Amino acid sequence: MEFVETKILSAKQLEELKLLWNNEYPEKLYIDKMFHFKEYLHTKENIEHVLVLNTSGELIGWFFTFIRSEENWFALILASTIQKQGLGRKLLNMAKQKHLELNGWVIDHNNEKLRSGEAYMSPLQFYKNNDFEVFNYCRLGLEKISAVKVVWKAQELYN
Repeated sequence: MEFVETKILSAKQLEELKLLWNNEYPEKLYIDKMFHFKEYLHTKENIEHVLVLNTSGELIGWFFTFIRSEENWFALILASTIQKQGLGRKLLNMAKQKHLELNGWVIDHNNEKLRSGEAYMSPLQFYKNNDFEVFNYCRLGLEKISAVKVVWKAQELYN
């Protein structure tokens, strides 16, 4: 596996990321046009990407951080074929070395379907296992999706 850090994505990387997004996120979050995917990314401030490439150079994972409302936010997508192998934990640990706080939205139920028709399994327990606190009172309730806020803070903030 290779981890590539970048602030700028090539056209090929954008295509691969949109495909990864559409394959691994719930069908309700499907992005059909590249314009909409670019628009989504363009709304993010100070965005930094970590791309995960397999030995063939195929993009199989994506972690990115950005600033929203003066908070550091993140998103993480791994191809289902490489989940549960420690890569998500490794990406989070890399981010924890750079940031004092990470905020994210996590779907906290198993009621969604992937585009393939398979069930979307909530990654909430994964984040709990990686020292994220769940803010049940802070929810993202959109027409398309419902998610809960998760937050990780460096221990130095508490001392």
